[in-house]
Amino acid sequence: PPPKDPAFVKQQGTTQTIHVTSPAIGGRSEQVVVYLPPDYAQSTQRYPVLYLLHGFPGDPAGFVRTVRVGVVEDTLLAKKQMKPMIIVMPMGSTGIFTDKEWANGVHPHENWETFFARDVVNAVDRQFRTIPTGAARAVGGLSEGGYASFNIGLHHPAEFRVLESWSGYEKADDVKSIFGDAECLSGTDT
Repeated sequence: PPPKDPAFVKQQGTTQTIHVTSPAIGGRSEQVVVYLPPDYAQSTQRYPVLYLLHGFPGDPAGFVRTVRVGVVEDTLLAKKQMKPMIIVMPMGSTGIFTDKEWANGVHPHENWETFFARDVVNAVDRQFRTIPTGAARAVGGLSEGGYASFNIGLHHPAEFRVLESWSGYEKADDVKSIFGDAECLSGTDT
């Protein structure tokens, strides 16, 4: 069953799914799940944004289903232990079982870092009442997404001021990765 808020939570946030089309990934349209805080519809306030990058295998809704981001935010807000924020969870590959490291790859239309840092961030800033500055944006991720949060965040310091890696790794996959195969990476490819 889907996660549910505890009984004491009187206001719940909402989840929306948008699609972002990007030339960085060959004009494809990718799913982006957006969690809006409970007071979003009733206010004119602007909100900080936490971007969450999924691991491999994974998809954006995994954060809602298993990590329960909506339930956690609703609960902490009800307890007055946090301020409201928008949580954005984009898709970072061509499928649940495809590992793209959230990176700009060696092949055409595999610029996942650009898709996320430019196109997803711009789409979210256009469609929602965000605080559109790096000081109000954080990026975190799990496993592959943890690697990506540091990789992308360090490449885009003006866009993200907080970087978090949960069970992330420091070195990308060597074998048949988005960066090329192992021989290409080691310089032994002819």
